[in-house]
Amino acid sequence: MSWVRYDEQANPLDWLGMGLGFFRHYADSFWKATGMELDLVYADGEPWNSVAGRVKSPSCREHTLDAQEAGLCEQCFRDACRVALRQQKFHTVTCFAGRSFSVCPLDEFDGAGILLLTGRVQKNDAGGAGAISTMAYQGSLDLIELFLPYLRLRLHMELLLSARDFPKVVRDACRYIDENFANKITVAGVAAACGVSEDYLSHSFSKQTGNRLSRYVAAVRIGHAMCLLKNENLGIAEIAFEVGFQSLSQFNRSFRKLSGINPSEFRKHERGGAR
Repeated sequence: MSWVRYDEQANPLDWLGMGLGFFRHYADSFWKATGMELDLVYADGEPWNSVAGRVKSPSCREHTLDAQEAGLCEQCFRDACRVALRQQKFHTVTCFAGRSFSVCPLDEFDGAGILLLTGRVQKNDAGGAGAISTMAYQGSLDLIELFLPYLRLRLHMELLLSARDFPKVVRDACRYIDENFANKITVAGVAAACGVSEDYLSHSFSKQTGNRLSRYVAAVRIGHAMCLLKNENLGIAEIAFEVGFQSLSQFNRSFRKLSGINPSEFRKHERGGAR
Protein backbone atom coordinates (compact mmCIF):
# COMPACT_ATOMS: atom_id res chain seq x y z
CA MET A 1 0.00 0.00 0.00
CA SER A 2 1.43 3.37 -0.96
CA TRP A 3 1.33 6.13 1.64
CA VAL A 4 1.13 9.49 -0.13
CA ARG A 5 -0.10 12.94 0.69
CA TYR A 6 -2.88 14.74 -1.10
CA ASP A 7 -0.30 16.48 -3.27
CA GLU A 8 0.81 13.01 -4.48
CA GLN A 9 4.40 13.55 -3.35
CA ALA A 10 6.18 10.48 -2.01
CA ASN A 11 5.96 10.29 1.76
CA PRO A 12 9.42 10.54 3.37
CA LEU A 13 8.15 8.40 6.23
CA ASP A 14 7.36 5.50 3.95
CA TRP A 15 10.15 3.29 5.27
CA LEU A 16 9.04 3.93 8.83
CA GLY A 17 5.26 3.93 8.73
CA MET A 18 4.94 0.99 6.37
CA GLY A 19 7.29 -1.33 8.18
CA LEU A 20 10.74 -0.96 6.62
CA GLY A 21 12.33 1.20 9.32
CA PHE A 22 13.22 0.89 12.98
CA PHE A 23 10.02 2.64 14.10
CA ARG A 24 7.81 -0.24 13.02
CA HIS A 25 9.99 -2.65 14.99
CA TYR A 26 9.56 -0.48 18.08
CA ALA A 27 5.82 -0.09 17.42
CA ASP A 28 5.36 -3.85 17.13
CA SER A 29 7.21 -4.40 20.43
CA PHE A 30 5.11 -1.71 22.11
CA TRP A 31 1.92 -3.35 20.80
CA LYS A 32 2.94 -6.73 22.17
CA ALA A 33 3.91 -5.30 25.57
CA THR A 34 0.96 -2.94 26.14
CA GLY A 35 -1.78 -3.77 23.64
CA MET A 36 -1.59 -0.15 22.44
CA GLU A 37 -0.81 0.81 18.87
CA LEU A 38 1.81 3.31 17.70
CA ASP A 39 1.65 5.10 14.38
CA LEU A 40 3.11 8.13 12.66
CA VAL A 41 0.57 10.43 10.99
CA TYR A 42 0.74 13.71 9.12
CA ALA A 43 -0.50 16.80 10.92
CA ASP A 44 -2.58 17.47 7.81
CA GLY A 45 -3.07 16.16 4.34
CA GLU A 46 -2.91 12.38 4.78
CA PRO A 47 -5.85 10.53 3.21
CA TRP A 48 -8.06 8.80 5.76
CA ASN A 49 -7.93 5.43 4.04
CA SER A 50 -4.16 5.53 4.50
CA VAL A 51 -4.49 6.09 8.26
CA ALA A 52 -7.27 3.50 8.58
CA GLY A 53 -5.32 0.94 6.61
CA ARG A 54 -2.64 0.80 9.31
CA VAL A 55 -5.01 0.08 12.23
CA LYS A 56 -4.07 -3.17 13.99
CA SER A 57 -7.07 -3.82 16.25
CA PRO A 58 -9.66 -5.91 14.36
CA SER A 59 -12.65 -4.26 16.07
CA CYS A 60 -11.24 -0.76 15.61
CA ARG A 61 -10.30 -1.49 12.01
CA GLU A 62 -13.87 -2.63 11.32
CA HIS A 63 -15.18 0.80 12.35
CA THR A 64 -12.55 2.79 10.46
CA LEU A 65 -13.24 1.00 7.19
CA ASP A 66 -17.03 0.86 7.51
CA ALA A 67 -18.71 3.02 4.86
CA GLN A 68 -21.13 4.60 7.35
CA GLU A 69 -18.81 4.96 10.35
CA ALA A 70 -15.57 5.97 8.61
CA GLY A 71 -16.64 9.62 8.52
CA LEU A 72 -17.14 9.70 12.29
CA CYS A 73 -13.75 8.05 12.82
CA GLU A 74 -11.99 10.50 10.54
CA GLN A 75 -13.61 13.54 12.17
CA CYS A 76 -12.65 12.32 15.63
CA PHE A 77 -9.07 11.71 14.46
CA ARG A 78 -8.64 15.11 12.80
CA ASP A 79 -10.21 16.98 15.73
CA ALA A 80 -7.81 15.24 18.12
CA CYS A 81 -4.85 16.16 15.92
CA ARG A 82 -5.85 19.82 15.86
CA VAL A 83 -6.17 19.97 19.66
CA ALA A 84 -2.83 18.20 20.16
CA LEU A 85 -1.11 20.65 17.82
CA ARG A 86 -2.62 23.58 19.66
CA GLN A 87 -1.68 22.24 23.10
CA GLN A 88 1.70 20.83 21.96
CA LYS A 89 1.30 17.74 24.13
CA PHE A 90 -0.57 14.43 24.25
CA HIS A 91 -4.30 14.80 23.76
CA THR A 92 -6.51 11.80 24.57
CA VAL A 93 -10.04 11.23 23.32
CA THR A 94 -12.59 8.42 23.45
CA CYS A 95 -14.36 7.82 20.16
CA PHE A 96 -18.02 6.96 19.53
CA ALA A 97 -17.11 3.25 19.64
CA GLY A 98 -15.70 3.57 23.16
CA ARG A 99 -12.04 3.22 22.21
CA SER A 100 -9.42 5.67 23.43
CA PHE A 101 -6.45 7.02 21.52
CA SER A 102 -3.91 9.79 22.03
CA VAL A 103 -1.95 11.99 19.65
CA CYS A 104 1.12 14.10 20.29
CA PRO A 105 3.05 16.47 18.01
CA LEU A 106 6.39 14.84 17.32
CA ASP A 107 8.39 17.11 15.05
CA GLU A 108 8.70 18.42 11.54
CA PHE A 109 10.48 16.13 9.10
CA ASP A 110 11.33 17.08 5.54
CA GLY A 111 8.87 19.99 5.75
CA ALA A 112 5.95 17.90 7.00
CA GLY A 113 4.49 18.10 10.51
CA ILE A 114 4.30 14.64 12.09
CA LEU A 115 2.26 13.42 15.06
CA LEU A 116 2.63 10.25 17.08
CA LEU A 117 -0.62 8.32 17.58
CA THR A 118 -1.08 5.63 20.22
CA GLY A 119 -3.88 3.70 21.90
CA ARG A 120 -6.96 2.55 19.99
CA VAL A 121 -7.93 0.52 23.03
CA GLN A 122 -10.82 0.26 25.45
CA LYS A 123 -10.10 1.76 28.87
CA ASN A 124 -11.92 0.03 31.69
CA ASP A 125 -10.74 0.00 35.31
CA ALA A 126 -13.08 -2.90 36.01
CA GLY A 127 -11.14 -5.07 33.57
CA GLY A 128 -12.57 -7.09 30.73
CA ALA A 129 -11.29 -8.73 27.58
CA GLY A 130 -9.01 -6.43 25.61
CA ALA A 131 -9.41 -3.53 28.07
CA ILE A 132 -6.65 -1.79 30.02
CA SER A 133 -6.87 0.35 33.15
CA THR A 134 -6.64 4.14 33.14
CA MET A 135 -3.41 3.87 35.15
CA ALA A 136 -1.86 1.44 32.67
CA TYR A 137 -2.87 3.68 29.76
CA GLN A 138 -1.31 6.77 31.37
CA GLY A 139 1.77 4.78 32.29
CA SER A 140 2.22 3.81 28.66
CA LEU A 141 1.96 7.48 27.61
CA ASP A 142 4.60 8.35 30.21
CA LEU A 143 6.86 5.65 28.79
CA ILE A 144 6.44 7.03 25.27
CA GLU A 145 7.33 10.53 26.45
CA LEU A 146 10.55 9.20 27.96
CA PHE A 147 11.40 7.70 24.58
CA LEU A 148 10.60 10.80 22.49
CA PRO A 149 14.11 12.38 22.43
CA TYR A 150 15.62 9.16 21.12
CA LEU A 151 12.71 8.63 18.73
CA ARG A 152 13.14 12.09 17.23
CA LEU A 153 16.86 11.57 16.70
CA ARG A 154 16.43 8.17 15.06
CA LEU A 155 13.57 9.45 12.89
CA HIS A 156 15.71 12.30 11.64
CA MET A 157 18.52 9.89 10.82
CA GLU A 158 16.21 7.39 9.10
CA LEU A 159 14.48 10.10 7.12
CA LEU A 160 17.73 11.70 6.09
CA LEU A 161 18.99 8.37 4.83
CA SER A 162 15.76 7.48 3.04
CA ALA A 163 14.79 10.85 1.59
CA ARG A 164 18.16 12.06 0.33
CA ASP A 165 20.75 10.70 -2.02
CA PHE A 166 23.54 10.29 0.52
CA PRO A 167 27.06 9.34 -0.43
CA LYS A 168 27.72 5.65 -0.18
CA VAL A 169 30.10 6.20 2.72
CA VAL A 170 27.33 7.60 4.94
CA ARG A 171 24.95 4.75 4.16
CA ASP A 172 27.71 2.20 4.70
CA ALA A 173 28.69 3.76 8.02
CA CYS A 174 25.12 3.66 9.37
CA ARG A 175 24.69 0.09 8.22
CA TYR A 176 27.95 -0.94 9.88
CA ILE A 177 26.94 0.72 13.17
CA ASP A 178 23.46 -0.81 13.14
CA GLU A 179 24.96 -4.27 12.64
CA ASN A 180 27.88 -3.91 15.10
CA PHE A 181 26.58 -1.62 17.86
CA ALA A 182 27.22 -4.24 20.55
CA ASN A 183 30.94 -4.35 19.73
CA LYS A 184 33.60 -1.72 20.30
CA ILE A 185 33.16 0.91 17.59
CA THR A 186 35.82 3.45 16.67
CA VAL A 187 36.01 5.99 13.87
CA ALA A 188 39.04 4.10 12.61
CA GLY A 189 37.11 0.84 12.55
CA VAL A 190 34.11 2.29 10.75
CA ALA A 191 36.36 4.10 8.28
CA ALA A 192 38.22 0.89 7.53
CA ALA A 193 34.95 -0.96 6.98
CA CYS A 194 33.84 1.79 4.58
CA GLY A 195 37.18 1.95 2.80
CA VAL A 196 37.86 5.64 3.52
CA SER A 197 40.06 7.72 5.83
CA GLU A 198 38.96 8.69 9.32
CA ASP A 199 38.96 12.41 8.49
CA TYR A 200 36.91 11.89 5.36
CA LEU A 201 34.34 9.75 7.21
CA SER A 202 33.96 12.17 10.12
CA HIS A 203 33.65 15.20 7.85
CA SER A 204 31.21 13.53 5.44
CA PHE A 205 28.99 12.09 8.15
CA SER A 206 28.74 15.36 10.09
CA LYS A 207 28.16 17.48 6.99
CA GLN A 208 25.52 15.22 5.48
CA THR A 209 23.53 14.23 8.59
CA GLY A 210 24.08 17.10 11.00
CA ASN A 211 25.19 14.60 13.65
CA ARG A 212 28.58 13.39 14.76
CA LEU A 213 29.27 9.71 14.19
CA SER A 214 29.58 9.15 17.95
CA ARG A 215 26.10 10.53 18.56
CA TYR A 216 24.56 8.11 16.10
CA VAL A 217 26.41 5.21 17.74
CA ALA A 218 25.10 6.27 21.16
CA ALA A 219 21.55 6.66 19.86
CA VAL A 220 21.51 3.15 18.40
CA ARG A 221 22.87 1.67 21.62
CA ILE A 222 20.48 3.58 23.90
CA GLY A 223 17.52 2.48 21.81
CA HIS A 224 18.47 -1.17 22.26
CA ALA A 225 19.12 -0.58 25.96
CA MET A 226 15.62 0.83 26.42
CA CYS A 227 14.19 -2.44 25.15
CA LEU A 228 16.46 -4.51 27.41
CA LEU A 229 15.58 -2.43 30.47
CA LYS A 230 12.10 -3.93 30.34
CA ASN A 231 13.68 -7.23 31.40
CA GLU A 232 13.91 -7.16 35.19
CA ASN A 233 16.33 -10.11 35.17
CA LEU A 234 19.07 -8.02 33.55
CA GLY A 235 21.14 -5.66 35.65
CA ILE A 236 21.79 -2.14 34.38
CA ALA A 237 25.55 -2.73 34.21
CA GLU A 238 24.93 -5.95 32.29
CA ILE A 239 22.74 -4.08 29.81
CA ALA A 240 25.33 -1.33 29.39
CA PHE A 241 28.00 -3.80 28.30
CA GLU A 242 25.50 -5.84 26.28
CA VAL A 243 24.76 -2.89 23.98
CA GLY A 244 28.40 -1.89 23.54
CA PHE A 245 29.27 0.67 26.20
CA GLN A 246 32.70 0.31 27.76
CA SER A 247 31.70 1.47 31.24
CA LEU A 248 28.61 1.99 33.35
CA SER A 249 29.37 5.68 33.83
CA GLN A 250 29.60 6.19 30.07
CA PHE A 251 26.27 4.41 29.63
CA ASN A 252 24.58 6.53 32.32
CA ARG A 253 25.87 9.79 30.82
CA SER A 254 24.77 8.88 27.31
CA PHE A 255 21.38 7.63 28.48
CA ARG A 256 20.65 10.82 30.40
CA LYS A 257 21.86 12.99 27.52
CA LEU A 258 19.47 11.38 25.07
CA SER A 259 16.46 10.64 27.30
CA GLY A 260 16.71 13.23 30.06
CA ILE A 261 16.72 10.61 32.85
CA ASN A 262 19.02 7.82 34.00
CA PRO A 263 18.47 4.10 33.25
CA SER A 264 17.15 3.34 36.76
CA GLU A 265 14.49 6.04 36.45
CA PHE A 266 13.55 4.78 33.00
CA ARG A 267 13.12 1.24 34.33
CA LYS A 268 11.01 2.53 37.21
CA HIS A 269 8.72 4.42 34.85
CA GLU A 270 8.50 1.41 32.53
CA ARG A 271 7.53 -0.82 35.43
CA GLY A 272 4.85 1.66 36.47
CA GLY A 273 3.40 1.59 32.94
CA ALA A 274 3.16 -2.20 32.79
CA ARG A 275 -0.28 -3.71 32.38
